[in-house]
Amino acid sequence: MVKDNIPYALIIEDDAILNDDFRNKLLTMLKHLPTDRDLIYLSLSHSKNKIFYNIYNNPYLKKIGHGGYFNTTTGYLIHLKAAQKFLEYSKNFTLEIDNVMYQAFMHSEVQSYVTSPFLIHATPNSEDSIIFEMGSAH
Repeated sequence: MVKDNIPYALIIEDDAILNDDFRNKLLTMLKHLPTDRDLIYLSLSHSKNKIFYNIYNNPYLKKIGHGGYFNTTTGYLIHLKAAQKFLEYSKNFTLEIDNVMYQAFMHSEVQSYVTSPFLIHATPNSEDSIIFEMGSAH
């Protein structure tokens, strides 16, 4: 993405389940992207005290605030500038990508949003993952 200067990439893990009418909802959401967006999560695992902000005149997204905790890489839309930031930011860490993404968010390196409602959800059983089937999860 960075090497080829691709402006956006949609990343969806192999164990993600697309919600009904995913394509139409995604296309509608894309028409209402905030100008400061770096990362749009399509779903989010979060603590009960996680803070989300409504966006004026945008019922499709919520801005992720700094209170509480979240973690997920099941699916997201990443902007080129966020990918560049993650590459640079990850040079200082030996963490899994979801932890790098969270740390970059916590240090205000990226502006993150989440779709409302979520457009995908993870398979409840991680054994459905191709990675697990290949033996990489052991």
